[in-house]
Parts: sequence; C-alpha cells; structure tokens
Amino acid sequence: MNPQEGKWWLYLGVSYYVDRQAHSAVKSLSEAEKLTVNTLNDRAKWYLAQAYLLSEDPHNAIPLLEELKNSDSEYLKKADELLTMVKETIPESP
Repeated sequence: MNPQEGKWWLYLGVSYYVDRQAHSAVKSLSEAEKLTVNTLNDRAKWYLAQAYLLSEDPHNAIPLLEELKNSDSEYLKKADELLTMVKETIPESP
C-alpha cells in the first residue's frame, strides 16, 4: 500500500483506534478523510469521530457525526444515535 492512498491512512488510523492510541488515530484518520471518497470517506469520518471521542474531544466529533447523520451513509443510524448520546453528555455553553 501507498501512503498517498487514503485507504492506507484509514487502516493505520483504525489500528491506532483499536489500540486506544487516540492522538495517532486522529492524525491518521484525518489524512484518510482528506484522501478518500464515497464509502471509504464515510468510514474515515465514522472512525475519526470515534477517535475524537476517545481523546475526550466531543466538539470535533459532533460535526462529523452530523455530516454522517445527514447523508445516505451506512453509518446514518449509528451516527444519529451516537450524536444524541454525545450531545446529552456535554454541558451547554452559557
């Protein structure tokens, strides 16, 4: 595989995510999101949102989840459910 291919970054990022290395996962999955299209791009966004949540950064996860929720992605339902849970757990700004 080639580091210029989004698929490479996606696999690397998911591996970091599974290993609970949030910072490395975010970095790799951000690259994957930039370099992928269609189904792989949806997958990159899903795992990038997960990595942000793992790193306790829900504010960066929310836009990704909203984008997936408003698409015809295979992650539509999961993103909607997770978005609801995330929004319930973060305090509102005054």
